[in-house]
Amino acid sequence: MVAVIMRRPIARWAAGVLLVGALVIAGAAVLAGGGEEGPSREWQDEVPQSAEASDSGIHLRVLGALFSGSETVVRMEASIDYEKLGVTSAARVQVPQDGLTDTSFAETTARSATNPLGELLVYLPPVDASNRTRPTVGLHLQALEIVDGADLRHVNGEWSLELTLPAADVDRYRIERASGTADVDGVRLEASMLRSASQTVVEYTTSPATLYLAPQALVTEGGNRHAPYEIQQQGDTIFAYFNPTEFGSTVTFEMGAVAVADDGAARILGIRVEEAFERQQVAMTPGQSVTVAPEDVAYGDGSLALAVSIGEYGERKWVELLVPGQWHVEWGEPTITGTDGEELELAHAQVQYTKDPDLSVRPGTSRIAAFFDDPSQLSIVTFALAGESRIVPGPWKVDLAP
Repeated sequence: MVAVIMRRPIARWAAGVLLVGALVIAGAAVLAGGGEEGPSREWQDEVPQSAEASDSGIHLRVLGALFSGSETVVRMEASIDYEKLGVTSAARVQVPQDGLTDTSFAETTARSATNPLGELLVYLPPVDASNRTRPTVGLHLQALEIVDGADLRHVNGEWSLELTLPAADVDRYRIERASGTADVDGVRLEASMLRSASQTVVEYTTSPATLYLAPQALVTEGGNRHAPYEIQQQGDTIFAYFNPTEFGSTVTFEMGAVAVADDGAARILGIRVEEAFERQQVAMTPGQSVTVAPEDVAYGDGSLALAVSIGEYGERKWVELLVPGQWHVEWGEPTITGTDGEELELAHAQVQYTKDPDLSVRPGTSRIAAFFDDPSQLSIVTFALAGESRIVPGPWKVDLAP
């Protein structure tokens, strides 16, 4: 497995990770299945709808709606008057978080997504308990957004849609909750479950904070394993969304290997980059790489220097050092300075892990690179590394019994 952690700030559960198996190479989203495409969401008991509304050059037509004790999901078509709004035919509609004005729901927050068919899915809170016995509830939107390439336009208006409610059966709005903890090698996992007729949501955090290196799973009765169909992160808390599980049943939430920050001191080493390339008679051009010999290390622990490379992003060249171990920017961003003592801009920081055929994660290497303008800056390049991490293989298992 190769996990690639890019320099830009990113959610810890995603962390720009690419997984590569020991035998077969395949990209994957770490928490969504470890090399395989995540599952599709199951749509059960959707209630057909027919409401329509138009304003400000946008027409909405509701196709169906899903109701449960944890959410309301409205599926609709959104048509745009491209000429009136001055957008391209590739433009699409989305609902801003504050676009909902209705009091029919438990809260007034909303979010949306587009499904593979191009339909707009609007995710709302559950219908308020006081409205669940009514035949219909109103969905009132005061604002929409149009995404047209890189442009985002806010469109004010009034879209009033009457949603047909389902017959209120005993389980339609039922919810179950459960929580638990698990401790492995100094890392605590705290997980809580919210189960409804439409989904099972597991909210979890770790202490200390971690980077997730293996897929999470929900194990139901009978030993069946399920991957989440969606994952979101809010601060240090992660929400994993699974398809519905049976009311009253116990499920087990499993978490695989993680990386945690090591409290070790920063490491500094100076590399004679120019000399390393000259000694091995390799041109310092993009795409070239040489190993680092003891004589190429000006100062510091030479065992940390495995190889140096030259590359480029567009017209900007970078110099890269390959080192053993996991040096995550989340735990401390490295500093690179050129021969003249001037700090160089960080180009990337990548962490690569190895995953064995049995899916166990083993330590790997890190690639730290900085942009440079002139080869004269590379006579001696100083790398100050911080943020070393260690792997805690786990697994963590939390039984969630309502």
